[in-house]
Amino acid sequence: MPDTLKSTFELVRAEFFPRWDRARRWRCRPMTAQHQHHGDGLCVPATRTLYISRQLGRWRRAQRLGVVIHEVCHAALSRSGHGEPWLGRMTMAAKRAAALGDQVLAQWLRDEVRRYQTPPGRLSAKSTYGEIRDFVRESGVVPTFEAIVEEFSRSRSMTPGKFLRRYPRARQVYLAAP
Repeated sequence: MPDTLKSTFELVRAEFFPRWDRARRWRCRPMTAQHQHHGDGLCVPATRTLYISRQLGRWRRAQRLGVVIHEVCHAALSRSGHGEPWLGRMTMAAKRAAALGDQVLAQWLRDEVRRYQTPPGRLSAKSTYGEIRDFVRESGVVPTFEAIVEEFSRSRSMTPGKFLRRYPRARQVYLAAP
């Protein structure tokens, strides 16, 4: 397991889920080619394995931790799905991040909860533009517009092209944000 993934997984265990998996049966591995269609992460309870995208090393800290937390929430519940139990665990993780003083991670987790509470087709353009503006302003290093499109299209289960057609002012909002 690459050092970044290992250290991220261990940090999430220690800071967010200290009572989960005390026997340390769960493993966190980089995704293989067969898992790539599952997005950024995948929880497989049958093998007690979390698979995380090989792009992890390129992500900002909040996204690295957030994706691992997302998958551990599935593992802690021993089921898939993004229903109320999972939403509750993610909300608790957001509160823990805020208590630890990591407001960027707390917001990332709250945004993730909101994305799963609201079907992608129902997210208003106004809220999406606000998310883009806040994302750029809160980033320590301003991400490229292409990175913004990739992140937001993935979170809404859209292709980048569809995202840009649905949110045509995205570039304008991005440029005006800093």
